[in-house]
Order: sequence, then structure tokens, then C-alpha cells
Amino acid sequence: ASQKIAAARGRIDQIWQAYYQTPHLAEEQAVAEQLVPLMKSANAALDTLSSIIDRHDHDALVNFIHDQLYQRIDPVSAGFSQLVDMQLQLAQQQFEQSEQRFSVLMRWFLGVLSVSILLTSGLGILIARSVTVPLFHAVRFLQRLAKGDLTTEIEIRGRDEISALFTAMQQMTLSLRGMLSDMSGNACQVASAATQLRAIADNMAQGSDEMSNQAHSVATAGEEMTTTSNAIAHSCQTAADSAQQAYHTASEG
Repeated sequence: ASQKIAAARGRIDQIWQAYYQTPHLAEEQAVAEQLVPLMKSANAALDTLSSIIDRHDHDALVNFIHDQLYQRIDPVSAGFSQLVDMQLQLAQQQFEQSEQRFSVLMRWFLGVLSVSILLTSGLGILIARSVTVPLFHAVRFLQRLAKGDLTTEIEIRGRDEISALFTAMQQMTLSLRGMLSDMSGNACQVASAATQLRAIADNMAQGSDEMSNQAHSVATAGEEMTTTSNAIAHSCQTAADSAQQAYHTASEG
């Protein structure tokens, strides 16, 4: 019995010291402090009990158990029961408070989740519109460009990838305009040169006609001169023949 009492007291002291060093709420701390003097009285009673047991004094043991032991130990048991009830009550309160906080946090979480879903949906719609609408304008711009309409302007906003694409498309349009302008200028120059060449050809044709007319006139004049020369030669021959005949006649006379 003495060994069991010593072992039980050591176990009680160990558990009590471990419990007493942990933080407590104010209500629990007040009940625990009320147990301190009761435990001192109980420990004193246990010392007396151990002494009586060591002496093997049966009559003193019976009287002590009947008159003092339970009167000192029962208040400690009642105090521990009160402490346990207090702990259970505090645990219930903490559980209820935790449950309330959980409910509040759950409502907050659901509210934040709903707001996040709405914001995410709105942001997704904005992002989709920020991508699809510019792409729609880009497609219309390219369709007009494919039809040869280089007068269309595209509006550039921001500095994102879509804006970079629009900038490149606008630069391509300006380059095409410049190329067409150069080609138009070259075509005008070629047309002007062709007009000049046609005028020169017309002048050359006119000059050729004039030269042909002049050559024809020269040929006609040459023919007339040949005819005149022939007539003159014939007249001269006739005159010579006449003169020769007259000479012969004169010689014979």
C-alpha cells in the first residue's frame, strides 16, 4: 500500500506540473488556483497515511480513514471534477465559437469566391473582347486590302501584341501605297515617253512623205529635163543635118 501511494503521488505530481505549466483561460486558471491549497492538505493527509501504514498501526489507520482522509481528499476530487466541467464548458464554448467563426469564414469564403468568379468571368470577357474585337477589325482591314483598297486606316491602341500587329499592317499598307505611287509615276513617265515617241514617229512619217514628194518632184523635173534635152538634141541634130546638106549643096555649086 505504501508503494502504491508513493507511485500514485509521483504520477499525480508529474501530471499536475505538466498541466499547470500550460497556458489557461482566466476561468480555468481561477479553478486551478483553488486546487492548490486543497492539494497541499491532501498531500499532508497522504503523508500521515504513509506514516501510519509504515507503523502498521491498524487502529490509527481506521480512525484516520474514517475521520480525516476522505474529508481532505474529497474536496480535491470535487475540485478536479469542477475543473473538468469547466474545461468541458470552455471546450464547448470554444467549439461553438470556432463553429461560428467557421460559419462566418465560410460565408466570407463563399462571398469572396462568388466575387472572384464574377471578376474572373468579367476579366475573361474583357480579355476575350480585347482580343476578338481587334482581330475582327484586322480581318476586315485585310479583306479590304485584298480587294485593292489601300485607303483604309486602322486604329492602333496600346502597346501589346495586337498593337504591334496593327503597326506592322499599317506599315505594310504604307509600303504598298509607296510602291503603287512609284509604279504610277513610272507609268506616267512611260506614257509620256510613248507620246513623245509617237510624235517623233509622226514627224518622221510626215518628213518621209515630204521627202517622197520632193523625190517625185525631182524625178518629174528630171524627166522633163530629159525630154527637153532630147528635144534640144533632136533640134541640134536636125540643124546639123540641114547645115551639112546646105554645105554639100554649096560645094556642088
